Amino acid sequence: MVAEILGVTPPDMAIVTGPNGKPAIRDGGALEISISHTTGVILIAVTEGRRIGVDVEWIQDFEQIDAFTERWFGASDATWVKTTPREARPATFYELWTRAEAYSKARGIGLALDFANAGPFLGSDWVESTESWQLQRLDLGPELAAAAAYSGPRTGLDVLAWTSVEDVLGRFRWCAQGA
Repeated sequence: MVAEILGVTPPDMAIVTGPNGKPAIRDGGALEISISHTTGVILIAVTEGRRIGVDVEWIQDFEQIDAFTERWFGASDATWVKTTPREARPATFYELWTRAEAYSKARGIGLALDFANAGPFLGSDWVESTESWQLQRLDLGPELAAAAAYSGPRTGLDVLAWTSVEDVLGRFRWCAQGA
């Protein structure tokens, strides 16, 4: 997919890592890429002229959801999760997590972002003061939480998901050096 956009064959395209591990397309010009994976699923986003971040996670319950949310997120997000009915709380937590991680990936700072001071990420009152950012929930099915964060005005996103990591990784030549 990315090679088609660049007009090259997959072996000629290289994904490199930049600062804080953010992937980039070598000689990709204004193209930006974000990659996320979890067991059996890979999510890739490509944009032109705007920053992008994506995240995907399997929704699973764990006993410390409330404590984890209070530790890593601000009061508004923690309250949102804690007031969700218990049976829906894991999905709400992972929606919060994927939005926050997608945003931090789009900014190029990864998990170094202080989620508690960057949010809230849930609800309609999310803002980022230095630039116009959009958060979008991606529907990959009821067992997965996924989100995209991108700079600029809200636009539709085309979502493609693969169920085999090997299928995607076999298409790219990964390089260890920076962009």
